[in-house]
Amino acid sequence: MKVNTFIKLGSLAFNVARDEKVRELVKMAHTGAKRRGLFQPPTNNWYRSNR
Repeated sequence: MKVNTFIKLGSLAFNVARDEKVRELVKMAHTGAKRRGLFQPPTNNWYRSNR
């Protein structure tokens, strides 16, 4: 990949990340994942008992 293309992709990704709608969408997804417990370690050890 050419360096120029890499720089253009990086600046595009940075501009998208700064967009308010994208930030709001990521915040909503993060809040939903926390509410459903996706970021917490598993509390039961079902995977160890199945060995």
